[in-house]
Amino acid sequence: MLAEISDVPVKIKIISSQQPSDVLLTGNHQLATWEKWLEVSRITSYFLGSLLFLLGSIYFYPKYSVMWSGKAILYGSWGFVIGCLYFFAGANLDFIQTIRYNHGTQLRQVLRAFNALLNHMAASIFILGALYFLPSWYPKSPELGCWAFIIGCILFCVAAVVEVLFICFTHENPRASGFRFSNIFCLGAVAAFETFLGALCFIIGSWYYLPKYINLVDEGTYYMNKAITFYVLGSMCFIANSCALMPGVYRTINSAQKRCDGKSSHQ
Repeated sequence: MLAEISDVPVKIKIISSQQPSDVLLTGNHQLATWEKWLEVSRITSYFLGSLLFLLGSIYFYPKYSVMWSGKAILYGSWGFVIGCLYFFAGANLDFIQTIRYNHGTQLRQVLRAFNALLNHMAASIFILGALYFLPSWYPKSPELGCWAFIIGCILFCVAAVVEVLFICFTHENPRASGFRFSNIFCLGAVAAFETFLGALCFIIGSWYYLPKYINLVDEGTYYMNKAITFYVLGSMCFIANSCALMPGVYRTINSAQKRCDGKSSHQ
């Protein structure tokens, strides 16, 4: 049985596709206090993680690993684990910011989202690698920790390249398009370069820390020292990356405060 169709006109409310999203924020969004702390926490997580990588790497040197009755290597491996957890936290905070601020052309949005995804994947794999550097886990699969670091660092290298592309496609006008090479002369590009260099050092260090090198009778200690040296250099590059990001975070927080003060003075 068909329902009777009424002749009474019905008003249909059409929701425009251009309606602003409650999640995606505009570039001139005024940061609340918790958002400022989120920005600071994001950089702090990367800085502390890098610092723990550095300290942990130093304790893996053969001459330092025997300290504290041989427990120095245990402390070093836990430095790796906690450092990776800090990196994972930073990557998650980056992902949140990507969701909330991903504006511009479609290519620019894809590059930023892909960069955040790569960093998140790399940080997740790093945690697995760090766990297999623990003395209680290492004997189960001596190569797994190294290969996890190698794979994670390859993702970090790709993410750094994508970040540079993102910077080159970013303009003052968020709707402008095109590649601009001159954009790389900024601290963001320096941070990406430090990430690439640090990840490359970790790849080399992890390669030489594989059992086929460090278990050699005559040259094992040499390769172990070589591997740890690359870990130390890579950690220093990661620290430099965090430092290069700090001025940008400071400007973001400070500019948001100035906009807020400006509006208050006109009220």
